[in-house]
Amino acid sequence: MFLLAGTAGAIGDTENTDAVSVSATGPSVTLISPADLAIVNMANPLIFNFTSQDANPNLSYQVYLDGETVVENGFGSMIAGQYEEITYAGLLSDGSHNCSVYIEDIAGNNCTSEVRKFYANFNGLQVSLISPNGGFVPANQEFNFSVSGGAQLPFDYELLINGMKVKNGMLVVGEDEVNYYLVTAMVADAENIPWTVRITDCAGTVSEPTPLSFSVDTTAPAAVANLNVFDALSSMEWYYTYDEPGLYVSWDKNIEDDLAFDPYVILISDSMPSSILDMKQAVPVSMIYDAGTYMYMNIGAYDGKPLVYGQNYWVAVIALDKAGNCNDNVAFCGPVQTYEDMTLMLDAGWNLKSVPKNLATFNADSDSVFGKDSTVIYWTGNCWEFPRTIEPCKGYWVYTPEASVSNVKFKPMPIDSTTPDVPASLDLAPGWQMIGHTSTVPVHWSETLGSLQGLLGVEYKFSNLITYSHNEGWGGTISLGLLDLVGAEESVTPSPVQFLQSEGLMCPGQGYWIFMKEDGTYASIESVGIDVNTVSENNTLPGNDTLPL
Repeated sequence: MFLLAGTAGAIGDTENTDAVSVSATGPSVTLISPADLAIVNMANPLIFNFTSQDANPNLSYQVYLDGETVVENGFGSMIAGQYEEITYAGLLSDGSHNCSVYIEDIAGNNCTSEVRKFYANFNGLQVSLISPNGGFVPANQEFNFSVSGGAQLPFDYELLINGMKVKNGMLVVGEDEVNYYLVTAMVADAENIPWTVRITDCAGTVSEPTPLSFSVDTTAPAAVANLNVFDALSSMEWYYTYDEPGLYVSWDKNIEDDLAFDPYVILISDSMPSSILDMKQAVPVSMIYDAGTYMYMNIGAYDGKPLVYGQNYWVAVIALDKAGNCNDNVAFCGPVQTYEDMTLMLDAGWNLKSVPKNLATFNADSDSVFGKDSTVIYWTGNCWEFPRTIEPCKGYWVYTPEASVSNVKFKPMPIDSTTPDVPASLDLAPGWQMIGHTSTVPVHWSETLGSLQGLLGVEYKFSNLITYSHNEGWGGTISLGLLDLVGAEESVTPSPVQFLQSEGLMCPGQGYWIFMKEDGTYASIESVGIDVNTVSENNTLPGNDTLPL
């Protein structure tokens, strides 16, 4: 029971809270019901009960609900010392409310009761479970559910896992139509674990939705084994090479039964990482391939950018299970680089070969390029020599006892571009000289040898171009026809002689003999710009020159 003094001041007994304080010149009021934090529902309607004391017996009152006057039966006259009881006839929404009573005597003296808080709960609370809902989840799990009902209504909850109460507490309904809650609890490893939330509202009504289920697995898969990372090889036919920066990654397959649908995550960084958090997810060129006992892929990009030739990279691969667990021991490789490369095919016997660009230092020697069992010789214009380093612009005789294939990697441009390489070139004296093609794609001889044009741009400083292949022998009639690679019929058997004679094309990896009429400098095609159509259609080759063998 709360006692308030009138506007003239209180003279009541402060020790006896059940006594009524009487103002010397004004009223006092005692609000009896609803009690503080009372529950109003169908079984317990809202009834305002109050009394007032005053020296003047005739009083008037006004009931307030949520700060607004109650119009219907909410005001009237009363006699001091009597009890007034009013049943609220309006509609009351579910939620938290407050009420008070204002009293005034005939002299204008007045007082107001203390504001009393109570709850209306006619419709109860609606509870829905959200997550987890199936699948594997971490052991320290968040259980999410929603509650709808009267704003600010308190309720008790119990989190039930496998029918056992693991957590409980009190919460309050928020102001939104649907309010979301989460409770965190540790759960032991198991599959198809049922869970629900038991809600008891302030009126004692219990709601318990149908359980959802989930699984917990805290055992991580084994760390990825036998991780290998190296430069992804180019795609090549005998006459054409296509390459782009890429890293080939392979690793042994994990054998756990609970691996995720896409269990492997490939991560990459262009600086040495301290953990996988410093790395970005790699993007495969096409997909991750299953080779039975191992997996492999080519990394083409990461973090929205392609790989770069000559850049150091660090690569990691982790395996995930259905719960998202991964092993703390992560397989790393690095630093590794990707290179522009090319595959050279050698027939058994003599081959006339070349490389189109400067080679990376670690594979520029003749053994790395053509194999340890091969014999490599080069004609300087004056004598034969056994070259130690294989260079662009030059052609080489290569003898190998058995057919073989080798891959060569080219020297990348500096990442900062501060010291770019000078394009390769070769000084040629009059007579027969050995040269190579300086592109990874077939190019018309007039463009490849554009640096050997005369001063007028029509005549050339050479008179003959010839080449050799194991399958075709010698040939070299220079064609001045149009470039027509698209129309050329694909041939499984390398035919560089035919390409030169019929299409006028010099092919990547092929070597050539050229007869120089005068001194000239043969420059790599990347430093030459020439209009192929300016070459005279009447330019012919003399046929009586002697080829040094």
